[in-house]
This record gives sequence, structure tokens and C-alpha cells, in this order.
Amino acid sequence: MKVPLYILGFLIKHGPQHGYKLKQVITEEVSRFAQIKQPTIYYHLERMAKNGLVTFKAEQEGNRPERSVYRITRKGRTSFLEHLNNALKKRYVPEFILDAPLYFLKSLDTNKTIDALEKHAKTIDGMISEFLLYSTEVLLSLEGIDATMMRSILNHHIYHYQVELKWAHETIKYLEKIREDEKEEEIEQSI
Repeated sequence: MKVPLYILGFLIKHGPQHGYKLKQVITEEVSRFAQIKQPTIYYHLERMAKNGLVTFKAEQEGNRPERSVYRITRKGRTSFLEHLNNALKKRYVPEFILDAPLYFLKSLDTNKTIDALEKHAKTIDGMISEFLLYSTEVLLSLEGIDATMMRSILNHHIYHYQVELKWAHETIKYLEKIREDEKEEEIEQSI
């Protein structure tokens, strides 16, 4: 329900919008942290219209092509509030995709695993820099509660990335120790 939740929220926040404008607003305002793929927006708008969460009307401005302008319905507002409240109650369970390769490390080459984690750490470090730069830029354009909540959202992501980076560096050290032990074991076996 993540994409529909944001679409409904933007229709409440910005009023009726055509699909392209919604894509634009989502890209500008939340794409850094909401992980919404743009091609799915039209798909979700269509489904939401079928479910009565939004209505749309074809409109045309001047010589421009006709486009659908979407409006949130009463049912859509109710759904939006239900999903916001459910999100606040939801149990936080992060998914750590790198746990499985580490759990089954004996099936992998330690050097390749270290290389992969070093690349992961470099990517995470870049994401932290990107979020810090973005937060500086975006916070200049906001004020009041919008600025406060955006700072909180961006910090939430930055803190997660910082902990992930610390974990990656720590795990690389563990793996380097494992690699040293493997080399010593090979030397002992060859004697």
C-alpha cells in the first residue's frame, strides 16, 4: 500500500493532479526515501480508481493533449488515514539481505565476500553523502512542521545508513581475521 498511500497523501496535500504532475511531485519530494518506482504510479492510479479511492476526469488545456486529473474520494481519505494509523502501529522488522551470505560463508570465497562488503560499504558511504547533501538542499525550501518532519525522515535514513556502514566495516574486519586463520590453516596442513 506504500505507493497508493503517497498518492493519496499528495492528492490531499496538493489537491487534484494529473498523473504526470503526481510523478513529478513524488520524484521531487519523496523519491529519495520512499523508494517508489515511477512506472508504477499510473498502474496504482488505475487500481485506485477501480477501488473508488480516487476519481478522474479528462481535461484539456488549450491545444495540449487530453489528460486525466485525479481527485481523492471520501473513501480514499478514509483509506489514507487508516493506512497512516496502521503504519504507526506496525511492528518494525528490518530485512538484512546480507545475513544469509554471512550465515553460509563456508559456501563462499572469503576474498570475494570481503570485496563485496567493501563495495557495499562504499555504496552506503556514498548514500550517506547523498542524503546529507539532499537534506541541506531540501531543508532550505521548507519551513515549520514540514522542515521538522523532513529533517526527522532524512535523519532516520542517514542513521540507518551510518549503522549499516559501521556494521560493514566491522564485518570486514571479522572476515579479514577469518581469512588470516584460513591461510594459517593452509600453511599448517602443507607442512
